[in-house]
Amino acid sequence: MRKISIIIPTLNEAENVQHILKHVSTLDSNLKLIQEQLEIFWPLTCLRGISWCAMAYIEYRQSDRPLKNLFAFKKIEMYLEEDFIQQVFKQII
Repeated sequence: MRKISIIIPTLNEAENVQHILKHVSTLDSNLKLIQEQLEIFWPLTCLRGISWCAMAYIEYRQSDRPLKNLFAFKKIEMYLEEDFIQQVFKQII
């Protein structure tokens, strides 16, 4: 089984492990099963999030749409930066 080292890109590896262990300790389940499920869930979630951001970016850039939430637009831009995408996908490719 491949080691999952990034679950939440904004957390470091130790914080991710703590995050998982905190939630696993409240469940009547085993860590190996959860890790296997996360290996399936994580890449799909990343793809969905990045594709949503790309769609939102195009929507925000349309000239007939007034920008309504600058904070959201800046966050969308951050998630579409090449460095961020590489950081996320280097763990799952």
